[in-house]
Amino acid sequence: MSVKTYLCSHFFTIGCEAAFGDLINMDSVKECDYLFVDFSFTNIAALSSYEWIVSLSRYKVILISDVRLLPLAAFFQERFTEIVAIFTCHDSIEHIGFFIKTYDNGQERKEVNIEPLSEAEFLCMSNILKGVSVSMEAKIKKLHVKTIYSRRRKVGEKLGVRKLSSLYTFFVDENPDF
Repeated sequence: MSVKTYLCSHFFTIGCEAAFGDLINMDSVKECDYLFVDFSFTNIAALSSYEWIVSLSRYKVILISDVRLLPLAAFFQERFTEIVAIFTCHDSIEHIGFFIKTYDNGQERKEVNIEPLSEAEFLCMSNILKGVSVSMEAKIKKLHVKTIYSRRRKVGEKLGVRKLSSLYTFFVDENPDF
């Protein structure tokens, strides 16, 4: 077995290998690869659809999440059993390592105690990242413009961003041809 990473920098990969490589190669960890995902704003473009998680069904996925993206991480964990745990940079290596050891011995998934994005909020966030205007989104979904503004405000509150345009900026930076 090996430490695998997804949507991450070289430094994230090296850090995961250094921190968890020996642990994951121990006999006490069952034959199923763990995959660590860099669940941060730098990856918001990839995280704005279901595609990234669907391709990871053979792994035990551990999200290392930006604190502000915990509602989005919780959204995905509610829908996909492959996500066995969500941690933040505030969790110690020892804490994550203990989870890996005990999870293979029957421990429940580690969930976060935070309100996840709703399906409507997730779709709203995706539309923000695609540059869809409020009026266009309202027209497509046959909703009142105020409803869309309300959803966008709620997404911003949950993700801890003052301006939703900052989400779009991350998306455009990662997709220069957009």
